[in-house]
Amino acid sequence: MDCAKLTQNVMDVIKEEQVKLGYRKERVRLYYPLESLNLLTGGSYDVSGMHGLLEAFGREAAWGAGLVEVWNEGERFCLSLAPEVAEYVHTHTPDSGFLYDLVEAVSRHGVSMEVVLAVFHRYSEHVRCEKTEAFMSVPKEGGSKPEDRGRHGMAADPGFDCVVWFEDGCPDAYRYCLKEEMGHVTYHRYTEEEYGRLF
Repeated sequence: MDCAKLTQNVMDVIKEEQVKLGYRKERVRLYYPLESLNLLTGGSYDVSGMHGLLEAFGREAAWGAGLVEVWNEGERFCLSLAPEVAEYVHTHTPDSGFLYDLVEAVSRHGVSMEVVLAVFHRYSEHVRCEKTEAFMSVPKEGGSKPEDRGRHGMAADPGFDCVVWFEDGCPDAYRYCLKEEMGHVTYHRYTEEEYGRLF
């Protein structure tokens, strides 16, 4: 069982929430589809197999045993994490200046995409930015019409203007999907694998 990526993802999601809302020692519930969990664990589990793996994960997690409850509805899983997990993340993960600055930038009204992108460039010289049009215009193999577009050539608007990431994985390896609309910039972040699956 290799749950290192899952552990890191759980901690990163909790840390992001703490950056946005402030730290509180409280129960956190995280929801994952089965396919995402298989990407994070490098497995190909069915629902029953994943349930067993997550129960083992709860017994062996870095923050201590017995702090994770697992349930699922079909292929949608919930990890219900005891307040001690939030405390563990708060005390055992370093503050990310980048994430604080990103959250602060997108929380302002009237901020432009250029201002948000400047936050990325402040933390690395290895920033990659792809505009949505760059991969919406590429048809999938064998297809020439917009409705034939595949992973890197979606026929429909994916809901964001560009995807940004740090090519060397520093300060993190997430894909940030940015959208500018009505004086606000919003973002959603995905692991590289999840981004590839979705888009």
